[in-house]
Amino acid sequence: PSTLSAEAATGRVQVLEKNGGSLVAGAIKLFQDNAEKAKTAPPRDARLPAVKGQTVGSFRNGLKQFSDALCANIEEAGCPVRLSWKLTKLSWDAQRELHVLDYDTPSGPKQLLSRGLVLTAPSYVTAQLLREVNGEAAETLEEIRYPRVAAVTVEYAKSAFRE
Repeated sequence: PSTLSAEAATGRVQVLEKNGGSLVAGAIKLFQDNAEKAKTAPPRDARLPAVKGQTVGSFRNGLKQFSDALCANIEEAGCPVRLSWKLTKLSWDAQRELHVLDYDTPSGPKQLLSRGLVLTAPSYVTAQLLREVNGEAAETLEEIRYPRVAAVTVEYAKSAFRE
């Protein structure tokens, strides 16, 4: 929270005021713009489930369902999926035009070569890995600040509520 600006925290409200001159005028303009866009928008994919308003989505069986599907897709493509491997160093072999990936694995250090690479670690982790390959990108990634966020879920038995 100490690095989260008021504008970032209330972004939608800021946009309403900026676009309409006031919150009410901005909201009216937003409704008008959305109605206009709806007239020219392509039809919604019929395979998608219907949702009401701004619904938070998830997977039926939790986020693990996504990683399991991704893993299956990678294996179907003939690539092994390696678990419990930690990327410790990333470099570029210009002569062979390949990424050189150094890992700590359960069976000791390993090195792999790759034509392509996708990094999905937090920016501060990715910055350390990229420093040797692209210092400017590493510096940019280090500027990203993560605000502290907490989520609390409270559940009550239906009998706890008055009819």
